[in-house]
Amino acid sequence: MSDYGKPNLLSSSSAPHRVGRQAYLKGSRLTVWWVVKAARQFDGNAQDVANHFERPFAWIKAALNYYRAFPSEIDQAIADAEKTDFKSLQRALPNARLLTLDLNLSEGTR
Repeated sequence: MSDYGKPNLLSSSSAPHRVGRQAYLKGSRLTVWWVVKAARQFDGNAQDVANHFERPFAWIKAALNYYRAFPSEIDQAIADAEKTDFKSLQRALPNARLLTLDLNLSEGTR
């Protein structure tokens, strides 16, 4: 049993990443920081977050418990993600190209 409430629901990656080690929901690419960011948008309602991500409630609860144990790690990951812009992304992915779409459709183009 993990310290976060359920056995084997979280894993971490030590693979190179610009923010260092990342905690993930096991068997997915969903990071704990992303769950926490969503939880803030859902006023902390774990069931709403579980519904949003279509994941079991226990997984979301484990991610939020991890955040309670390591808030500075997760807050830093969220801050890093929020300050990422296209130029910094392009440094990591030199072949990335910016695609812009005009979403203001006129009557004649629908």
